[in-house]
Amino acid sequence: MVEFGSVFKKVDIPLGLYYYNEDGLSTSKDNFEAKIKEECQVFETYKHIFGEKHYEQYKTYFHQFD
Repeated sequence: MVEFGSVFKKVDIPLGLYYYNEDGLSTSKDNFEAKIKEECQVFETYKHIFGEKHYEQYKTYFHQFD
């Protein structure tokens, strides 16, 4: 959405709750490798949105999983 010009505003109050499922697709330890690989792809795909400063700051973290 940011890529197409949407503007967001931080709301600094809790607005809801969620259920944490240790066996869920996004939280299971069995899926860690697939999850981190997908996060790395998103990071690289949208690095132009994160900006050079943030890309440089976090690229070492994401590239440790290559």
